Amino acid sequence: ISLAFELNNAADSSVLPSVDPTRNLGTSSYDNFVKKYESKVQEESGDVVVHGYDNIVNHIKKDLSEDKIKINHEVSKIEYTSNGVKVLAAGTVFEAHFVLCTVPLGVLKQGTISFSPSLPNNKKSAITGLGMGVFNKIILRFPKKFWQDRDLLCFPNEPKNKITFFRGNSFLLDQPILVGYYIGEAAQRLKGKGKEDIKDEVMATLRKHLTGPIPDPEKYIITRWEDNEWSYGSYAYIPLGEKPLDYIVNLAEPVDNKVFFAGEATSLEHIGTVHGAYLSGIREAQRIVIEYKELPKTSSRGKKTPLESKTSKLTQSLRFFRDKLAQLAQVLKKARTKLIQ
Repeated sequence: ISLAFELNNAADSSVLPSVDPTRNLGTSSYDNFVKKYESKVQEESGDVVVHGYDNIVNHIKKDLSEDKIKINHEVSKIEYTSNGVKVLAAGTVFEAHFVLCTVPLGVLKQGTISFSPSLPNNKKSAITGLGMGVFNKIILRFPKKFWQDRDLLCFPNEPKNKITFFRGNSFLLDQPILVGYYIGEAAQRLKGKGKEDIKDEVMATLRKHLTGPIPDPEKYIITRWEDNEWSYGSYAYIPLGEKPLDYIVNLAEPVDNKVFFAGEATSLEHIGTVHGAYLSGIREAQRIVIEYKELPKTSSRGKKTPLESKTSKLTQSLRFFRDKLAQLAQVLKKARTKLIQ
């Protein structure tokens, strides 16, 4: 699944030209940047989810019966022993052979879910060492579109603690909607600030840089992921530090083959992305199949059926790749230690 981080394309010199950030809106360099960027986004707009991420979840769960999914069950504790696991959620205890934990890194950092026994030290270090970033948006719907045919607005001369980047989504939804992005210091600055104040500041920025009458928005929404108790942030990132690779590998590592972990923060290749979370779920499903799935019994003649042979070969292949990945992680760890020395 390829989703919605078009800003990554802006760093690809083969897609877009370099842009002098000191230039003002409307220069030829900026115009060329916008045209090539918008052309690229238009080409890939089929990969953008336009009616909410729940469409992805609904598609994945379509073959599951509703009684298999328990909503409104906040997990508070996970107990694990050699005999299995117990998950305490909303006053109910669920027992199983294993549990797959996919809560966001921010929730693990908050410690709202306790583990018994306590998680290993390398797991705790990974939770502490990885960062949980804040990336917020303000979505404004106007009575009409006033940004002409341009669906990318960038104001590089604004202070970095102010909003500087907007996307118009009219080419996706055919609606006069503008999305502003709060990144880094600008996102942190929203904490404790009122909705009206934020909206007024955004409108002041737009009116400062764009000509012509600009109406007030009819409706607007502001995300505040850092205050959301189900995430406590937007997505994980690798901070400047000593052991970024180790942190991700250790966070993804199961505990006693009873407590498994998935989520974008456990993805070496796609940390911080929705598809990274999705692929990590597939990774852990394969790992669990290796550890727990019983192979079909052999036929009465003592020979394996074609299906049994294929299943056995798949299991062997998965084990082989798992072992190779573990070896690669060790090699990279040693290489990194040598580089530091």
